[in-house]
Amino acid sequence: FGHFEFVLKHEKFRSLREVPNYPMALCPSNPDSLTAVCMMIDQMMELHQRIRWFHIGADEVYHIGICDKCKKRMAENSLTPQQLFFVHCKAVLNYIKMKYPSITAIMWDDMMRHTELPVLLESGLTGLVEPMVWHYLTQFLLPPDIWDKFSKVFPNIWFASAFKGATGSNVY
Repeated sequence: FGHFEFVLKHEKFRSLREVPNYPMALCPSNPDSLTAVCMMIDQMMELHQRIRWFHIGADEVYHIGICDKCKKRMAENSLTPQQLFFVHCKAVLNYIKMKYPSITAIMWDDMMRHTELPVLLESGLTGLVEPMVWHYLTQFLLPPDIWDKFSKVFPNIWFASAFKGATGSNVY
């Protein structure tokens, strides 16, 4: 969804971009986007048939709700960009749950980190995914209620860190 440059940089997939000039984010309102993601999931699952966990990414989706398709969809369905994010993630996660029921899906937490508990509960992600909280800054800046909030929505919470380079390419 975010950090999708490795796909969206190619002319063949340009139409799937949220912002035409930037290949960072997938447009969640283009039906071909979900098709492309599901095909990629199937390809990965075919290559790694014994895996137990599958990380869908979904971090740093800064471009969302910008294109005309998304604006129209949000207006017609009274959605916020955050809700649009959840709708797309839920579609991807439902696909994994339906086609690969033994797989536990994981996703980065940052796009839901500051979400109010009622909105997070309404997202439909409960039972579909386990969030992986990541924090790479030198000062600990996570919201103080993150563990309490996430534990009311998700049965398991993962945590990721980085040992070098996360705050600059040449940082040790």
